Amino acid sequence: MWQKGHPYRWRTFIRAHSPWFFHKLGIAGKGQDCEKVGGQHSWYNKDGKTSACYHCKVVREGKLWMEK
Repeated sequence: MWQKGHPYRWRTFIRAHSPWFFHKLGIAGKGQDCEKVGGQHSWYNKDGKTSACYHCKVVREGKLWMEK
């Protein structure tokens, strides 16, 4: 999901459109916490029990990806 002005969204775009080895080198890695820099989390199902944000390193308990 594109969020205009989201401080970490460009990193997600680069990760989605670059070769996998860039990720291993740490190029365009995830941010620390979207909320701390004024953005919103975009959740995905990490393992059926927890939710992880596409844009940052935050992982939380629950099925947040199902909430809209």
